[in-house]
Amino acid sequence: MEPDYRRCGVGSALMKVVLDGAKEMGYTRLMLWSAEPLTDAIRLYERAGFHITERVKIRNGVLTETWYNEIKMVKECL
Repeated sequence: MEPDYRRCGVGSALMKVVLDGAKEMGYTRLMLWSAEPLTDAIRLYERAGFHITERVKIRNGVLTETWYNEIKMVKECL
């Protein structure tokens, strides 16, 4: 998200729509993947009740030796 639009509640509003829709459709568990450098997004997911269940080391491009962690997050019992 563009920096000027961060911390305006857009992400929280979108998360609420997704969680409400999933609950309405009968889902009891949601899973998502994010990149560990995206700390603001991860905090949003944690505030929504997701927790980290897995980390996978990923190379940042084919011709680089830079690595980062992809993280799997899960929310149970919507």
